[in-house]
Amino acid sequence: MSEAEVNGDGKAVSFLMIIAVFIVVIAWINYINLATARSIERAKEVGIRKTLGSLRRQLIGQTFAEPASTRFGSVGIFASLDSSSSHFS
Repeated sequence: MSEAEVNGDGKAVSFLMIIAVFIVVIAWINYINLATARSIERAKEVGIRKTLGSLRRQLIGQTFAEPASTRFGSVGIFASLDSSSSHFS
């Protein structure tokens, strides 16, 4: 058996790498933009809750509980989709 020959194009690979880096940079900028917008919204919500007499413990609990519930929900959805996708193969 002989070893496989090189049949790729270096220029095409370099071009695709540049495109991939560009896409990652755009996604990173989008993430920063969304995180900033959410933090401003969160600051307003915390201010209202403090005004209404919420305890520090409650604010911290809510700050950790909301993202955790979102992550657990998305894992559950993924698990159900993953188990149902085995029926199609």
